[in-house]
Amino acid sequence: MAVALDSESKSIINATLQRFVADSYDFSARSQRLAEPLNYLQFWPVLADLGVLSLPLDEAQGGLGGHASDIADAAMTLAPGLILEPFTDAAVIGGSVLGSVGTSVQPHINRLINGEAFGVLLGGRGGDPGQLKVSRDGDGYRLDGELKVQPYASEADFWLIAAHDVEGCSQVVLFATPDEIDVPLHSYRLMDDRPACDLWFERVLLTDEALLLKGSEANQALKRARALAVCSLAAEAVGILASLVTATGEYLNERQQFGVPLSNFQALQHRLADMHIGYLEARALVDKLALAVEQSEDDEVRWLSYAVTSIIERSSRSIGHESIQMHGGMGVTDELVVSHFHKRLVVLVHQMRGWVEHDVEATEWRHEASLDAGGSVESDFDETAFRREVREFVATHLKPETRAKVQNGLYLEKSDYVDWQKALREKGWFGAAWPVEAGGKGWSILQEHVFLQECALGAAPMIIPYGVNMLGPVLYTFGNEEQKRRYLPGILNSDTWWCQGYSEPNAGSDLAALKTRAVRDGDFWVVNGTKMWTTEAQWADMMHCLVRTESTGKKQAGISFLLIDMNTPGITIEPIITLDGVHHTNQVFLDNVRVPVENLVGEEGAGWTMAKYLLSRERGFIADTGNKLRMMAQIRMSVSQRSKDFIGNRELQKARLLELEASLAALIELERSYINDWMRGRDDGIGASVLKVRSTELLQRMAEFWSDSLGPYGQCYDPALRLDGEGLSDSDPTVQAASVNYSYLYSRCWSIFGGTNEVQRNIIAARLLRN
Repeated sequence: MAVALDSESKSIINATLQRFVADSYDFSARSQRLAEPLNYLQFWPVLADLGVLSLPLDEAQGGLGGHASDIADAAMTLAPGLILEPFTDAAVIGGSVLGSVGTSVQPHINRLINGEAFGVLLGGRGGDPGQLKVSRDGDGYRLDGELKVQPYASEADFWLIAAHDVEGCSQVVLFATPDEIDVPLHSYRLMDDRPACDLWFERVLLTDEALLLKGSEANQALKRARALAVCSLAAEAVGILASLVTATGEYLNERQQFGVPLSNFQALQHRLADMHIGYLEARALVDKLALAVEQSEDDEVRWLSYAVTSIIERSSRSIGHESIQMHGGMGVTDELVVSHFHKRLVVLVHQMRGWVEHDVEATEWRHEASLDAGGSVESDFDETAFRREVREFVATHLKPETRAKVQNGLYLEKSDYVDWQKALREKGWFGAAWPVEAGGKGWSILQEHVFLQECALGAAPMIIPYGVNMLGPVLYTFGNEEQKRRYLPGILNSDTWWCQGYSEPNAGSDLAALKTRAVRDGDFWVVNGTKMWTTEAQWADMMHCLVRTESTGKKQAGISFLLIDMNTPGITIEPIITLDGVHHTNQVFLDNVRVPVENLVGEEGAGWTMAKYLLSRERGFIADTGNKLRMMAQIRMSVSQRSKDFIGNRELQKARLLELEASLAALIELERSYINDWMRGRDDGIGASVLKVRSTELLQRMAEFWSDSLGPYGQCYDPALRLDGEGLSDSDPTVQAASVNYSYLYSRCWSIFGGTNEVQRNIIAARLLRN
């Protein structure tokens, strides 16, 4: 296994590469170079001096270690320059194969890392095997076949030729130089101005000394070369995506239309936000692949290579198109770098597809591997052991009847939630993220994240957040000692059920517009108004409620935070039946409701600060990847069971399923990257918004596909069938449809509550356009 560079060495290399791009590859210099006869090796010796050509090789061969993450960092750093030299094709892929051969090719390795020559791998792509065949011919070898679109082959000093041995039924790698064999080739330029060619091998003879690798050694060398190829190409794409997001944000700030900057238009803000989210998830998944290349089994690397390619393809097309569109007419000219970025992305996607093995199956993705930390930022936390402990606890302490309800998509009663939360509290795991002095265990964000994932994977009911995750942290942060003593134990023991009184008929995501009034009357606050979308108010004992105590000045400054007993006279609860036919939420009317003054949390007028604090906790774990992993497994099973109903559409179904699997893999890594940042004290201010947008919209896509997988039964829905029975386990497809289509219909809510996704895009765009 290759060893990664230490952080200091990595920083030095990346800094020198950034200077190289700035000094030698600014856009005007590159454009001038393209106008002249191209020398694709002009800066090859410079790259050698910078050490980047030796990255894929180990130290014994004169290299820097060969770790995939270092290669990815270099490719990402070089990306903004759109360099024309064959870094990935020659240094990464060619260098990797040479490194697998060993000492017999050390002279060629030396020429490569000294910037004196380079070679490329022919026929080694995932789609190439079988196109070029090799057989014994006397004391040598004979090659037959043709290869299409081989980048830099016409410029290379030597070739590493991967071919299928028709006699031994295995792969071999052979060495040749263009001068020693007569191979017709057709040369041309690609869309990004780089060279490629087609080659025809007809009875091409090589000596016995040409053989470099065969059998398992060849297979292993080619597997690693393919994985590094995808990793390097994808990292370059990520670097370009970042550059496009930055360039587009700068243009929106600078360019004026109708007398105002383009950045003032909300439609463009939201499109920029989506560009940024696409870049972030692509980067997170590339980082995962780079670690997996060195640490994981072949099947995991194959799957992640496919997933990365899928995500990069989607992000490259959307971000490239959007950047050009938002640059207007100039975006389609050759004068702006964004058009060149877009063309390079098109080529990168095609090349990544070529290196990916095409027989990957979604079922190869094991969630245990996907959830592997790849190195925790919390050194004293054994994540693997803790996952096992939580998994075993859920298996032994969750009531079987409750697990069956969750697994089969059946309706849960209040008692199902309370019983599970009490079991967790007895273990010390309910409210464990609270500080020890408040009754918790002081869990880190990572520990809480792992716990929630494993509970969800074990089909446990969700933790109802209104008390333990929302109010509790507000009380132990802002509340007085009497409030902590009075309310925190009831939250931890699930003896007091809380609901949240925030939204109003005309104040949903625009929470500061709320109008519910609280007027001081002696020892009481008298509250009048209406709260909307109050989930589970019908079960609640108490409500934490935002009220307006002052109407002058800035509207956020006049909001206060009250705790209201739901049995107080003047409270009326009216059910709201959502489109799934279920009573989840309510409208709550408050008519002269008298609330003791001691139920004011914090200072009068400080409610907005507490509301923002509370909502940040609500959105931080909304990615809910554990439940999505379990849902994906159910979707796979549903598709498998009903595959006979889709004889004409099996390939379409498989493609859609694989795309969803890839998107979920990206979400898992995006969530993990934010958790690692938060653990290190780094916060870009938009993480919760990014995760909410991506996760809720993925949930909706998954639910839609699941409903479609039912075929004609996808139009069936009777919510009464979810009250009892077998649900998803039932042989009757109409009963299955009740559970599946509940998920589909209710999924529409997720992009609305907790701050609509449109508001989250506003938050993301504001951050991007401010920088």
